[in-house]
Amino acid sequence: MNLVLALLCSLFLSAITADGPANPDTLPAESRRDVEAAGAALVEAINTPDDAARAAAIAKIIDADLLARVGAERIEAQFKRLHETYGTLEFHHADLSEGKQGNNIRRVLHVFAKSDKSGRWHDFQVRVQPEAPNRLREIVFIAEVSEPVYLPNGDFSDPGTSKWFDSYIDGLVAKEKLSGSVLLAVGDRVVFERYFGFADAAQKVPMTPHTRLNLGSGNKMFTALAIMLLEEQGRLRLDDPISKYFADFPDKEAADKITIANLISHTSGVGEYWTEETREAVRAADGAKDLKALVYQAGIRFPAGEQYAYSNSNFVLAGLIVEKASGQDYDVFVRDTITGPLGMHDTDTFRMDGDDPTLAERLTRDGDHWKPLPKGKRGSPAGGGYSTPRDILAFAQALEAGRIVPRDTLARMTSSQTPSALRDPANDYGFGFILGRAGRNPYYGHGGITGGVNFEFRHYPSLDATLITFCNQDNGAYDDLRRTAEKLLTGVR
Repeated sequence: MNLVLALLCSLFLSAITADGPANPDTLPAESRRDVEAAGAALVEAINTPDDAARAAAIAKIIDADLLARVGAERIEAQFKRLHETYGTLEFHHADLSEGKQGNNIRRVLHVFAKSDKSGRWHDFQVRVQPEAPNRLREIVFIAEVSEPVYLPNGDFSDPGTSKWFDSYIDGLVAKEKLSGSVLLAVGDRVVFERYFGFADAAQKVPMTPHTRLNLGSGNKMFTALAIMLLEEQGRLRLDDPISKYFADFPDKEAADKITIANLISHTSGVGEYWTEETREAVRAADGAKDLKALVYQAGIRFPAGEQYAYSNSNFVLAGLIVEKASGQDYDVFVRDTITGPLGMHDTDTFRMDGDDPTLAERLTRDGDHWKPLPKGKRGSPAGGGYSTPRDILAFAQALEAGRIVPRDTLARMTSSQTPSALRDPANDYGFGFILGRAGRNPYYGHGGITGGVNFEFRHYPSLDATLITFCNQDNGAYDDLRRTAEKLLTGVR
């Protein structure tokens, strides 16, 4: 798959163009039949073994501009390579997703099909023209997925929907050996809750409501909230330059211009400390203090405030500022001001280098089985804490009720801080919260993903609905579970 993706990127790189201006609220809605036809046509073009027939099939679906600029022969050769890699594909269905970047529309066709060579299902993700006839522009990603399904029409007020979702999860557990948990709520009412699989590679410890799973980047939310609490207490200001807190910062000119607000919105320009080269040092780190030197080594990528670039370094520095401004250890401050008062006793940056049976192991595939990944020492303000679905639900409810920070502060935190020219509903950020949309329903929250870690928290204010999912595996079926859960909860199909 990596080879195919690399070839695709090489092929289409010169063909990427900005989508034309359009208003998503006035675009004509494609019928289900049109979307299905576009997906089926892509599969037909990949499946066609005859060169002449393949060329004719491609000409019907590919943007003529792209054909002219890249060259029909190169594109036809790439489709031939796709056929050689995946064999004959069995088409299941297609979905169309839509986003806006500045004034431009971005549309992606998701085509779900099964390879007769691997026996696995795949999601072929293809950018399409925003205007009719919505021809294909570029294949942007090919993801391995579990077997696609058709969703029921009802929501969780219909008992049949919960029964169907239970059966769907049963299938993922049986076929994909999926482990994790999911909790869905509307207001204060839990409409679905399920724990499945195992917390350990030996499959002796089943998942329960009290199994603590890794949040990945999820605890960036706690770090940003700690900053806002300290601002309310008058101990810091969001426009403070980081030079006030890091006199030894290597680039002193940059430190005078980077503010705390830049850190918690990923607009600082500070580079990413967590790389392939620093993996062992990160694993050996015992909190933020041991990561500072790595952050300093990462350097500056761009002037503060000019771009958005997700970087864990931002939240390591923000956590260290929490310690300097509060006079407390980061974990203690978060425990005293956020998780403790809310009774979130299963949420903390617990030590990972012991034998705590309440902490789910991070698992990766080992043939048909699972094996544990190497343990680090402890998480940091940038990620690596642990929690449970019920604790995260308590957190979500407290946020909405104004019991952590005032509602107007939450409104600031969940308003876009990304430079306006770069804003995109699929990739936007506030202060410590990821912002997005499910259909026309905005949400805020955060996710976390790394080896053996999958976490997602999303709150949809217009629906007063909350989604929480965890998984302790490198398992592609988790993404299918998360997407399906969101569609059932929000009604966006």
